[in-house]
Amino acid sequence: MMYGPSLMSMRVIFVLGFSLASGLPKSKRETDCSGKFASVTPFLLKAAVIDGTCMYMVDQTYTYNAARSLCRAEGTHLVHIRDPATQQAIEEEFGVSQFWTGLRKVKGAWQWVGLGGVQEGMTDARWENDFPPSDKHDVVAYTTSGVREGDRVFYWKGARTNYHYRPVCQTPPPTLDDCTISDDCSGKFSTIPAERLQYDFIDGVCVYLIDHPYTYRDAKALCKGEGTHLVHVHDPAMQQAVQDSFQRTQFWTGLKKINGVWQWVGLGGEKEVMDAPRWENGFPPSDSNDVVMYTTQGNDQTGAPTYNWKGARMNYSYRVVCQTPRC
Repeated sequence: MMYGPSLMSMRVIFVLGFSLASGLPKSKRETDCSGKFASVTPFLLKAAVIDGTCMYMVDQTYTYNAARSLCRAEGTHLVHIRDPATQQAIEEEFGVSQFWTGLRKVKGAWQWVGLGGVQEGMTDARWENDFPPSDKHDVVAYTTSGVREGDRVFYWKGARTNYHYRPVCQTPPPTLDDCTISDDCSGKFSTIPAERLQYDFIDGVCVYLIDHPYTYRDAKALCKGEGTHLVHVHDPAMQQAVQDSFQRTQFWTGLKKINGVWQWVGLGGEKEVMDAPRWENGFPPSDSNDVVMYTTQGNDQTGAPTYNWKGARMNYSYRVVCQTPRC
Protein backbone atom coordinates (compact mmCIF):
# COMPACT_ATOMS: atom_id res chain seq x y z
CA MET A 1 0.00 0.00 0.00
CA MET A 2 1.30 3.46 -0.86
CA TYR A 3 0.40 6.97 0.17
CA GLY A 4 0.71 10.07 -1.92
CA PRO A 5 -0.66 13.43 -2.87
CA SER A 6 -3.68 13.82 -5.18
CA LEU A 7 -8.34 15.31 -6.83
CA MET A 8 -8.86 17.28 -9.75
CA SER A 9 -11.44 19.96 -9.99
CA MET A 10 -14.40 18.34 -11.69
CA ARG A 11 -16.22 21.51 -12.59
CA VAL A 12 -14.55 24.81 -13.37
CA ILE A 13 -16.25 27.61 -15.32
CA PHE A 14 -14.42 30.10 -17.51
CA VAL A 15 -16.21 33.35 -18.26
CA LEU A 16 -14.42 36.38 -19.71
CA GLY A 17 -11.08 34.95 -18.68
CA PHE A 18 -11.95 34.43 -15.01
CA SER A 19 -12.32 31.01 -13.37
CA LEU A 20 -14.90 30.21 -10.72
CA ALA A 21 -14.29 26.94 -8.89
CA SER A 22 -17.26 25.06 -7.53
CA GLY A 23 -15.87 24.13 -4.13
CA LEU A 24 -13.01 21.92 -5.34
CA PRO A 25 -9.34 22.91 -5.54
CA LYS A 26 -8.05 24.44 -8.76
CA SER A 27 -6.16 22.03 -10.99
CA LYS A 28 -4.12 21.77 -14.14
CA ARG A 29 -7.20 20.58 -16.00
CA GLU A 30 -8.50 24.17 -16.02
CA THR A 31 -6.12 25.07 -18.86
CA ASP A 32 -7.12 21.99 -20.88
CA CYS A 33 -10.35 23.69 -21.95
CA SER A 34 -8.80 26.88 -23.29
CA GLY A 35 -8.04 27.63 -26.93
CA LYS A 36 -11.30 26.45 -28.52
CA PHE A 37 -14.20 28.46 -29.99
CA ALA A 38 -11.99 31.52 -30.53
CA SER A 39 -14.49 32.87 -33.05
CA VAL A 40 -17.26 32.97 -30.44
CA THR A 41 -17.67 36.27 -28.62
CA PRO A 42 -16.06 35.68 -25.18
CA PHE A 43 -19.08 36.70 -23.12
CA LEU A 44 -21.18 34.15 -25.01
CA LEU A 45 -18.86 31.23 -24.18
CA LYS A 46 -18.68 29.21 -20.98
CA ALA A 47 -16.43 26.19 -20.45
CA ALA A 48 -16.22 23.63 -17.68
CA VAL A 49 -14.53 20.34 -16.83
CA ILE A 50 -17.35 17.90 -16.09
CA ASP A 51 -16.94 14.12 -15.76
CA GLY A 52 -13.37 14.36 -16.98
CA THR A 53 -14.08 16.09 -20.31
CA CYS A 54 -14.16 19.72 -21.40
CA MET A 55 -17.66 21.02 -22.10
CA TYR A 56 -18.58 24.26 -23.80
CA MET A 57 -21.87 26.14 -23.82
CA VAL A 58 -22.41 28.85 -26.43
CA ASP A 59 -25.02 31.25 -25.08
CA GLN A 60 -26.70 31.75 -28.43
CA THR A 61 -29.34 29.66 -30.18
CA TYR A 62 -28.67 27.59 -33.31
CA THR A 63 -30.54 25.06 -35.39
CA TYR A 64 -29.53 21.46 -34.73
CA ASN A 65 -27.40 21.16 -37.87
CA ALA A 66 -25.65 24.48 -37.21
CA ALA A 67 -25.00 23.51 -33.58
CA ARG A 68 -23.57 20.17 -34.62
CA SER A 69 -21.29 21.83 -37.20
CA LEU A 70 -20.11 24.39 -34.65
CA CYS A 71 -19.04 21.61 -32.29
CA ARG A 72 -17.38 19.51 -34.99
CA ALA A 73 -15.33 22.44 -36.29
CA GLU A 74 -13.66 22.61 -32.85
CA GLY A 75 -12.92 18.89 -32.55
CA THR A 76 -15.86 18.35 -30.22
CA HIS A 77 -19.36 16.87 -30.52
CA LEU A 78 -22.77 17.66 -29.11
CA VAL A 79 -22.85 16.59 -25.48
CA HIS A 80 -23.69 13.04 -24.35
CA ILE A 81 -25.73 13.03 -21.13
CA ARG A 82 -26.26 9.35 -20.44
CA ASP A 83 -27.12 9.84 -16.78
CA PRO A 84 -29.05 12.47 -14.77
CA ALA A 85 -25.95 13.44 -12.77
CA THR A 86 -24.14 14.73 -15.87
CA GLN A 87 -27.23 16.59 -17.06
CA GLN A 88 -27.67 18.16 -13.62
CA ALA A 89 -24.00 19.21 -13.51
CA ILE A 90 -24.31 20.93 -16.90
CA GLU A 91 -27.47 22.76 -15.91
CA GLU A 92 -25.96 23.94 -12.64
CA GLU A 93 -22.69 25.04 -14.25
CA PHE A 94 -24.15 26.80 -17.26
CA GLY A 95 -27.52 27.90 -15.91
CA VAL A 96 -29.54 26.48 -18.79
CA SER A 97 -32.06 23.64 -18.84
CA GLN A 98 -32.64 23.34 -22.59
CA PHE A 99 -29.81 22.65 -25.02
CA TRP A 100 -28.99 20.43 -27.97
CA THR A 101 -27.43 17.02 -27.28
CA GLY A 102 -25.84 14.33 -29.45
CA LEU A 103 -28.81 11.96 -29.09
CA ARG A 104 -30.67 11.27 -32.32
CA LYS A 105 -32.48 8.51 -34.14
CA VAL A 106 -30.39 6.64 -36.71
CA LYS A 107 -32.17 4.04 -38.86
CA GLY A 108 -34.91 3.70 -36.26
CA ALA A 109 -32.63 3.35 -33.21
CA TRP A 110 -31.71 6.09 -30.74
CA GLN A 111 -27.96 6.66 -30.77
CA TRP A 112 -25.44 8.96 -29.13
CA VAL A 113 -23.52 10.39 -32.09
CA GLY A 114 -19.90 11.35 -31.47
CA LEU A 115 -17.09 12.97 -33.37
CA GLY A 116 -16.60 11.39 -36.77
CA GLY A 117 -20.11 9.90 -36.67
CA VAL A 118 -19.22 7.24 -34.09
CA GLN A 119 -22.47 5.90 -32.63
CA GLU A 120 -23.38 4.28 -29.32
CA GLY A 121 -26.81 2.87 -28.56
CA MET A 122 -28.96 4.76 -26.09
CA THR A 123 -29.86 3.07 -22.78
CA ASP A 124 -31.65 4.37 -19.70
CA ALA A 125 -34.19 6.52 -21.56
CA ARG A 126 -35.46 9.60 -19.71
CA TRP A 127 -38.17 10.91 -22.03
CA GLU A 128 -40.38 13.71 -20.81
CA ASN A 129 -43.78 12.25 -19.86
CA ASP A 130 -42.16 8.79 -20.30
CA PHE A 131 -42.87 8.71 -24.06
CA PRO A 132 -40.32 9.01 -26.88
CA PRO A 133 -40.92 11.88 -29.29
CA SER A 134 -43.10 11.39 -32.35
CA ASP A 135 -41.54 11.07 -35.78
CA LYS A 136 -42.59 14.61 -36.64
CA HIS A 137 -39.91 15.91 -34.30
CA ASP A 138 -37.11 14.92 -36.66
CA VAL A 139 -35.88 12.47 -34.00
CA VAL A 140 -33.40 14.87 -32.43
CA ALA A 141 -33.41 15.23 -28.64
CA TYR A 142 -32.85 18.28 -26.50
CA THR A 143 -32.90 18.41 -22.73
CA THR A 144 -35.31 19.83 -20.22
CA SER A 145 -35.77 19.64 -16.47
CA GLY A 146 -38.74 19.90 -14.16
CA VAL A 147 -40.15 18.81 -10.84
CA ARG A 148 -41.97 15.58 -10.07
CA GLU A 149 -43.38 14.94 -6.60
CA GLY A 150 -41.19 17.69 -5.22
CA ASP A 151 -37.92 16.37 -6.68
CA ARG A 152 -35.99 17.78 -9.64
CA VAL A 153 -35.95 15.50 -12.65
CA PHE A 154 -33.86 15.65 -15.82
CA TYR A 155 -35.50 14.67 -19.09
CA TRP A 156 -34.96 14.49 -22.82
CA LYS A 157 -37.46 15.87 -25.29
CA GLY A 158 -37.85 15.76 -29.06
CA ALA A 159 -37.57 18.79 -31.35
CA ARG A 160 -37.41 19.58 -35.04
CA THR A 161 -33.94 20.14 -36.45
CA ASN A 162 -34.95 23.65 -37.55
CA TYR A 163 -35.78 24.70 -34.00
CA HIS A 164 -33.24 26.88 -32.18
CA TYR A 165 -31.51 25.98 -28.90
CA ARG A 166 -28.14 26.60 -27.31
CA PRO A 167 -25.44 24.04 -28.11
CA VAL A 168 -23.40 22.27 -25.47
CA CYS A 169 -20.30 20.64 -26.96
CA GLN A 170 -17.82 18.26 -25.34
CA THR A 171 -14.41 16.87 -26.10
CA PRO A 172 -14.40 13.12 -26.79
CA PRO A 173 -13.90 11.02 -23.63
CA PRO A 174 -10.55 9.32 -22.93
CA THR A 175 -9.81 6.14 -24.85
CA LEU A 176 -7.63 3.12 -24.12
CA ASP A 177 -5.79 3.21 -27.46
CA ASP A 178 -2.48 3.71 -25.69
CA CYS A 179 -3.30 1.47 -22.75
CA THR A 180 -0.27 -0.04 -21.05
CA ILE A 181 0.03 -1.97 -17.81
CA SER A 182 2.20 -0.18 -15.25
CA ASP A 183 2.54 -0.63 -11.52
CA ASP A 184 3.49 3.04 -11.11
CA CYS A 185 0.28 4.43 -9.63
CA SER A 186 1.64 7.83 -8.62
CA GLY A 187 0.68 11.10 -10.27
CA LYS A 188 -3.11 10.99 -9.92
CA PHE A 189 -5.39 12.83 -7.48
CA SER A 190 -2.64 15.38 -6.81
CA THR A 191 -4.97 17.80 -5.01
CA ILE A 192 -6.26 15.28 -2.48
CA PRO A 193 -4.51 15.82 0.88
CA ALA A 194 -1.81 13.19 1.34
CA GLU A 195 -3.38 11.89 4.53
CA ARG A 196 -6.61 11.07 2.67
CA LEU A 197 -5.06 9.25 -0.30
CA GLN A 198 -3.77 5.69 -0.51
CA TYR A 199 -3.02 3.67 -3.62
CA ASP A 200 -1.87 0.20 -4.55
CA PHE A 201 -1.34 -2.00 -7.62
CA ILE A 202 -3.89 -4.81 -7.30
CA ASP A 203 -4.73 -7.51 -9.85
CA GLY A 204 -3.14 -5.62 -12.75
CA VAL A 205 -4.72 -2.19 -12.12
CA CYS A 206 -3.97 0.86 -10.00
CA VAL A 207 -6.49 1.23 -7.18
CA TYR A 208 -6.95 4.45 -5.20
CA LEU A 209 -8.69 5.05 -1.87
CA ILE A 210 -9.90 8.56 -1.08
CA ASP A 211 -10.42 8.28 2.66
CA HIS A 212 -13.24 10.80 2.88
CA PRO A 213 -17.01 10.34 2.41
CA TYR A 214 -18.69 11.41 -0.84
CA THR A 215 -22.13 10.87 -2.30
CA TYR A 216 -22.27 8.33 -5.11
CA ARG A 217 -22.48 10.94 -7.87
CA ASP A 218 -19.59 12.97 -6.48
CA ALA A 219 -17.56 9.78 -6.03
CA LYS A 220 -18.20 8.73 -9.63
CA ALA A 221 -17.27 12.19 -10.94
CA LEU A 222 -14.13 12.27 -8.79
CA CYS A 223 -12.90 8.99 -10.28
CA LYS A 224 -13.83 9.95 -13.84
CA GLY A 225 -12.01 13.27 -13.59
CA GLU A 226 -8.77 11.33 -13.09
CA GLY A 227 -9.30 8.85 -15.94
CA THR A 228 -10.46 6.13 -13.55
CA HIS A 229 -13.79 4.61 -12.55
CA LEU A 230 -15.38 3.30 -9.36
CA VAL A 231 -13.79 -0.03 -8.50
CA HIS A 232 -15.07 -3.32 -9.93
CA VAL A 233 -14.92 -6.09 -7.33
CA HIS A 234 -16.16 -8.97 -9.48
CA ASP A 235 -14.84 -11.69 -7.19
CA PRO A 236 -14.19 -12.09 -3.45
CA ALA A 237 -10.41 -12.21 -3.98
CA MET A 238 -10.36 -8.71 -5.53
CA GLN A 239 -12.60 -7.33 -2.80
CA GLN A 240 -10.47 -8.93 -0.11
CA ALA A 241 -7.27 -7.52 -1.65
CA VAL A 242 -8.75 -4.00 -1.72
CA GLN A 243 -10.03 -4.25 1.84
CA ASP A 244 -6.79 -5.75 3.15
CA SER A 245 -4.67 -3.11 1.42
CA PHE A 246 -6.68 -0.10 2.60
CA GLN A 247 -8.19 -1.53 5.81
CA ARG A 248 -11.64 -0.27 4.83
CA THR A 249 -14.76 -2.43 4.50
CA GLN A 250 -17.33 0.01 3.12
CA PHE A 251 -16.80 2.01 -0.06
CA TRP A 252 -18.60 2.82 -3.29
CA THR A 253 -18.21 0.46 -6.24
CA GLY A 254 -19.12 0.71 -9.92
CA LEU A 255 -22.03 -1.73 -9.66
CA LYS A 256 -25.50 -0.32 -10.35
CA LYS A 257 -28.86 -1.37 -11.75
CA ILE A 258 -29.62 -0.26 -15.31
CA ASN A 259 -32.97 -1.09 -16.91
CA GLY A 260 -33.50 -3.74 -14.25
CA VAL A 261 -30.11 -5.42 -14.80
CA TRP A 262 -27.15 -5.17 -12.43
CA GLN A 263 -24.06 -3.99 -14.33
CA TRP A 264 -20.49 -2.90 -13.73
CA VAL A 265 -20.06 0.59 -15.25
CA GLY A 266 -16.70 1.63 -16.66
CA LEU A 267 -14.93 4.89 -17.51
CA GLY A 268 -16.60 5.57 -20.84
CA GLY A 269 -20.03 4.32 -19.75
CA GLU A 270 -19.29 0.80 -21.01
CA LYS A 271 -21.20 -1.84 -19.10
CA GLU A 272 -20.61 -5.46 -18.09
CA VAL A 273 -23.44 -7.55 -16.70
CA MET A 274 -22.91 -8.80 -13.14
CA ASP A 275 -22.88 -12.61 -13.16
CA ALA A 276 -21.90 -13.70 -9.62
CA PRO A 277 -23.94 -11.86 -6.97
CA ARG A 278 -22.73 -11.63 -3.39
CA TRP A 279 -25.60 -9.81 -1.70
CA GLU A 280 -25.54 -9.34 2.04
CA ASN A 281 -28.00 -11.82 3.59
CA GLY A 282 -28.43 -13.39 0.14
CA PHE A 283 -31.01 -10.87 -1.12
CA PRO A 284 -30.59 -8.03 -3.62
CA PRO A 285 -31.38 -4.54 -2.29
CA SER A 286 -34.86 -3.08 -2.55
CA ASP A 287 -35.63 -0.47 -5.19
CA SER A 288 -35.68 2.18 -2.46
CA ASN A 289 -31.90 1.91 -2.22
CA ASP A 290 -31.33 3.61 -5.58
CA VAL A 291 -29.63 0.43 -6.81
CA VAL A 292 -26.11 1.68 -6.18
CA MET A 293 -23.73 -0.58 -4.30
CA TYR A 294 -21.17 -0.28 -1.58
CA THR A 295 -19.26 -3.19 -0.06
CA THR A 296 -19.34 -4.71 3.37
CA GLN A 297 -17.57 -7.53 5.18
CA GLY A 298 -18.96 -10.06 7.62
CA ASN A 299 -18.46 -13.64 8.75
CA ASP A 300 -20.10 -16.89 7.77
CA GLN A 301 -21.36 -19.53 10.21
CA THR A 302 -17.84 -20.89 10.69
CA GLY A 303 -16.43 -17.46 11.50
CA ALA A 304 -14.60 -17.11 8.18
CA PRO A 305 -14.75 -13.63 6.58
CA THR A 306 -17.20 -13.03 3.75
CA TYR A 307 -17.07 -10.27 1.14
CA ASN A 308 -20.52 -9.01 0.24
CA TRP A 309 -22.33 -6.15 -1.48
CA LYS A 310 -25.07 -4.00 -0.06
CA GLY A 311 -27.44 -1.38 -1.46
CA ALA A 312 -27.43 2.29 -0.49
CA ARG A 313 -29.11 5.50 -1.58
CA MET A 314 -27.08 7.70 -3.90
CA ASN A 315 -27.27 10.61 -1.47
CA TYR A 316 -25.56 8.58 1.27
CA SER A 317 -21.84 9.21 1.73
CA TYR A 318 -19.08 6.59 1.72
CA ARG A 319 -15.39 6.46 0.99
CA VAL A 320 -14.30 6.27 -2.64
CA VAL A 321 -12.25 3.53 -4.28
CA CYS A 322 -11.30 4.20 -7.93
CA GLN A 323 -9.34 2.02 -10.35
CA THR A 324 -7.66 2.48 -13.70
CA PRO A 325 -9.40 0.70 -16.60
CA ARG A 326 -8.20 -2.75 -17.55
CA CYS A 327 -6.37 -3.03 -20.87
